[in-house]
Amino acid sequence: MKRTATLEDVARKAHVSKMTVSRVINHPELVAPELQ
Repeated sequence: MKRTATLEDVARKAHVSKMTVSRVINHPELVAPELQ
């Protein structure tokens, strides 16, 4: 059974912080377009 990806998993894969991943999900208007 596959497990759900966490914010930490996504952040590690994208080479960004967990907070950046959270902002993209919850407040994309606060994140620079090149990070989205």
